[in-house]
Amino acid sequence: MDRARLLQAAESLVGVPFIAGGRTHAGADCRGIVELFFSDLGFAVPSSADLEPENMDGHAFADAFEPVDDLRDGDVVRFIGGQSKRHIGVWVQGHILHAVDGPGAVIQPARRFNLAAPHYRLKEMAP
Repeated sequence: MDRARLLQAAESLVGVPFIAGGRTHAGADCRGIVELFFSDLGFAVPSSADLEPENMDGHAFADAFEPVDDLRDGDVVRFIGGQSKRHIGVWVQGHILHAVDGPGAVIQPARRFNLAAPHYRLKEMAP
């Protein structure tokens, strides 16, 4: 998948309001934003419950994603956000698409966060 399409999908989600447990364009949390990103690109991903950072070794998630060490656009990243909370987001050109309480979905420089390996790549997007 070309980088321009991935960036366009990420940018189209900026501003989606933050709603805890949300999974729609009307409102989403960090799991919901990741789910929407892939859905908008035409990929089905596991339910957002499987996208919890602590559940990422689960069966449904493992069927769809593979752990990776190298980061590429569109990879799911785990990181420590504000107040030491674990979050997930999507890697896009050295930035992370994720959702935060207040502004909602944002794209922020990855250098602001503590990334927590492993990261994950949707198997359908792997070369």
